[in-house]
Amino acid sequence: MGVYSPPARIKELRNQGYLIDTFFRDETDNTGLIHRVGVYVLHENAVSQKRNETSIEGF
Repeated sequence: MGVYSPPARIKELRNQGYLIDTFFRDETDNTGLIHRVGVYVLHENAVSQKRNETSIEGF
């Protein structure tokens, strides 16, 4: 993903108006240890809407 701190970036994007859901799931690593992992979902229509707003403002 290329983001050092995903939760911080998600917060920035949400503050900019992007609609992002967070889901949690359990993942097992190669040693058998279970970790709770957050999965972020960016809604596609939110991206399109944000792009349209930017295009209109810049026009």
